[in-house]
Amino acid sequence: MKKVKFLGKSIGALLLAVLLLASFVGAAAAASSDIGFVDMEVLQKKLPEYQHFQTLIEQKEEEFKLFQNYTLTQHQNTLKGLDEKLKSEKNGKSEEEQAAIEKKYGSEAQKKTEATQKLLQDKRNESLKALDAEQDKINAKVQKIIEEVAKEKKLSVVLAKGAILTGGMDITNLVLEKSNKANQTKGK
Repeated sequence: MKKVKFLGKSIGALLLAVLLLASFVGAAAAASSDIGFVDMEVLQKKLPEYQHFQTLIEQKEEEFKLFQNYTLTQHQNTLKGLDEKLKSEKNGKSEEEQAAIEKKYGSEAQKKTEATQKLLQDKRNESLKALDAEQDKINAKVQKIIEEVAKEKKLSVVLAKGAILTGGMDITNLVLEKSNKANQTKGK
């Protein structure tokens, strides 16, 4: 029984020593960390590229709304025209002939509606594709700046701020400064 108690105490002491050593090593590693992080929300609020992108999104939305309103007005006018032709053509016809005429114009109205829907969807997709391309270009530029700062600070890993609970070097302001310098040089 004494051996079991002694062994239990020895294992407990060894476990405590391992835990203390691990926390000491972890703290030392965090102090000399080669891990950095950036706050993407801050970058998106402060970098001119992201501000320009937000303006571009608003412009594309406004363009689409104008296009949509124009297209839907044209579509309504087309349907009114079809309805007038339908009424005119049905005049004086038998019930069977009127049913055939209604079916013909119903089919034509359905085709026009589907064509209008496709036109609107194509325009929306075109806008989204342009926005995606612009966002990819901006993200690549910001990624390049982050990589340059990471290299300068000898960081092996840079994470988004939300992925880090503790430790690491915040390089957000360094990225902002480097981007601003690049934009100023580009503007001159």
